[in-house]
Amino acid sequence: MLLETTMRRDAARCERTLQRLLAARRPRIPTRLADAMEYALFPGGKRIRPILMFAAGEAVGERRGRLAVPACAVEVLHNYSLIHDDLPAMDNDDTRRGRPTVHRRFDEATAVLAGDALLTLSFELLAGAPALDDAARVAVLRLFARYTGAEGLIGGQQLDMDSAGNGGRGQRPEAARLIQAIHRGKTGRLIEACIVIPGIIAGVDERHHAVLRRAGAAIGMLFQITDDLLDAGQPGEEGKLTYPAVYGVEVARRLVGRIAIRTDRLLERCFGDRAAYLRGVTRLIVERTR
Repeated sequence: MLLETTMRRDAARCERTLQRLLAARRPRIPTRLADAMEYALFPGGKRIRPILMFAAGEAVGERRGRLAVPACAVEVLHNYSLIHDDLPAMDNDDTRRGRPTVHRRFDEATAVLAGDALLTLSFELLAGAPALDDAARVAVLRLFARYTGAEGLIGGQQLDMDSAGNGGRGQRPEAARLIQAIHRGKTGRLIEACIVIPGIIAGVDERHHAVLRRAGAAIGMLFQITDDLLDAGQPGEEGKLTYPAVYGVEVARRLVGRIAIRTDRLLERCFGDRAAYLRGVTRLIVERTR
């Protein structure tokens, strides 16, 4: 109960901060564009990425006040990626979170511009995040750019498009390498950023930084494999390159179990009780049913 309560409070913190940040900028943004940006952001999903950032911050002893704007920057970029992912040129989805996608609610050109605006806004937010020294700000921006650009999220999206219709066919080692590369980029890198950025802001040493990188990569993989397992057998999943398609459902489940145990032990060993929240959120990611 305490875990869920803390997660709700952190999600609400993100929501309030996002609303304040968007409201301050809205008078300077064309009305239709601002409407599309807000439509994409509100009401949001579970805000799991900001929650992960707050949880990682707790593990390294960083205050939530210093992480609120960076956490919102991650959520803003995540929603840009969803807008573009839904476009006819990409996945061509008509609904998201139970309502029309941005390009269906507005139009395709406005959706592209809204995504572009959210992408650039995420970097503006990081560049202006309060209470960060210059060295931390530059390091955060550099990592964020690398993890979300051609070497990360955008590169993963390209690999995903290139693999469309493959569905895990072909040589299994080859398919396994491909799916790991896709999801490491498309999903995992942004989640890894949520875990690593608090460590940069807190000024952790290299050993703890390396642990955060390992844990972040593992949590990103856990998130994606669990998503794939929840979607297995659903309409529209035929032909997609997913972990169950490549490994089989049972092997994918065992893989989740092994990664979850290793990650939990790693966080406990390195951060002790301070990692309890992050470990709890990770368990909920694995155990979720939707």
